[in-house]
Amino acid sequence: MLGAILLASIGLAILPYLVESRLSDTPEPGAWPAGPATRWQLFATVSTICCSILGMILLHRSNRLDRHGIRLAETRAVAGRDELFHAARHDALTGLGNRLLLRERFAEIEENVGRGADPAIMLFIDLDDFKRINDSSGHACGDAHLRIVADRIRGCVRANDTVTRIGGDEFVVLVAAARDSHAGTRIAEAIAERLGEPFTLLDTPTRLGCSIGMTGFPLRGDTLETALARADRSMYEAKRRKRGGGSRRTKDAAA
Repeated sequence: MLGAILLASIGLAILPYLVESRLSDTPEPGAWPAGPATRWQLFATVSTICCSILGMILLHRSNRLDRHGIRLAETRAVAGRDELFHAARHDALTGLGNRLLLRERFAEIEENVGRGADPAIMLFIDLDDFKRINDSSGHACGDAHLRIVADRIRGCVRANDTVTRIGGDEFVVLVAAARDSHAGTRIAEAIAERLGEPFTLLDTPTRLGCSIGMTGFPLRGDTLETALARADRSMYEAKRRKRGGGSRRTKDAAA
């Protein structure tokens, strides 16, 4: 665009001189200003000034458009980078965080605790009989169940807590800055109660249960893997007690 504007300005500036060269061969005696050559010289000078001003105006406008285009491109690049950043850290099916986000939040909490913040609690959630739902109703129905589960878990946590899906029907919640195990227990019980509420999917009444394990973190020398292993063992203990008719309340594996 800038090149076209410059070429047009140069062409408009040269045109009067070309006309002048054709008319300057027939001077008009006694005329004032003297002859066609003088008149066209004056016209050429005025045209050159006007074209120069027009060219500067167009050039300035072109620069503004170029700057606007650069800002727009930068904005789109930032938006695209943010979308990629979000997609890399979230589960496409449920919109919850994935293992990468879980690892990053675990490291953040560990760093905050090292600076004096309260420890956190990890909840490991496993749906009961989800395989049966997938096998009997198909994966599309199973995916719909998982989205409902994700929304219900998300509604039971605080704004600064982290909800992730780390496997097919396995979810992990990081309860940040929990002063004691009661905060994790309250959230775990709220999640178990909410997931146990019936709902209708494809005109079919459905009810989901879950087993939840709980552990505090970080312990000395803790890693994400060791904390997950503790919470996983706690979850299987809760599942075993439930099958044996015991309490549905979670047990702190770190105790």
